Amino acid sequence: MTGDDPEQHRSTLARPFTCTLILALVLLTACTAHRRRGPAEEIPPEVKEAWEDREVEAYLFDTEIEYEGKYSSVRLELFATDSIVGIGGRSYLGKGALDGWLTADSVRLLFPQSNEYVYEPVARLLRTFECTGERRPDIPLLAFFFARPDRVDIGPDVAMMIDSSDTDRPVFSLSMPDCPWSIELIYDRRDTGWRIREFTFDNGDNLQIEARRREYHDEVDAKARMFTVSVPIDARRIIP
Repeated sequence: MTGDDPEQHRSTLARPFTCTLILALVLLTACTAHRRRGPAEEIPPEVKEAWEDREVEAYLFDTEIEYEGKYSSVRLELFATDSIVGIGGRSYLGKGALDGWLTADSVRLLFPQSNEYVYEPVARLLRTFECTGERRPDIPLLAFFFARPDRVDIGPDVAMMIDSSDTDRPVFSLSMPDCPWSIELIYDRRDTGWRIREFTFDNGDNLQIEARRREYHDEVDAKARMFTVSVPIDARRIIP
């Protein structure tokens, strides 16, 4: 990964949108990141596959963000497969807020308005939580798109509480002891199985995110553009 020496100031323009993505977890560290210039990395092998004959699951979330007392809204589009999730974020004025993808190993996001991008291993981002010490949140994000958290191995350090009072919409709350952040996932049953209906994220300080599913489609023809991100050569990379 190439580029000049990191600048010692925070990324400001990308903060709210950076913290929106992927259940608002893997990019929390980017909210306090510094930046450097650098070219985009190679796209993952999953993107290079022939998508013409493949169908994916599609989500549209209405997302509200409160960051340091300021509010913003984004419509978050997710195109999910078992190996990669394509991501698109649009403001309610139709402007592009972010584009990217998530795999089991890495996450890549471009913020066109600020000309910044993130490209990091997921494991590294999860390890940067200050509260975790030697622990690491072992949260398989891709798996949550296809199974409830109680049917996924989340590791011994992540605590999970389940509210099944509404059997049609069970609620799963994830946290770690002595850590301020929390995640809540609400599921409902579709023909394909249990799927995310709502999620919330709170960093325990100055960031709260709520997302409600507006649309879900279990079969959408996949296009390469759903999983491709073209990062300008002069884009600044956000470094956690």
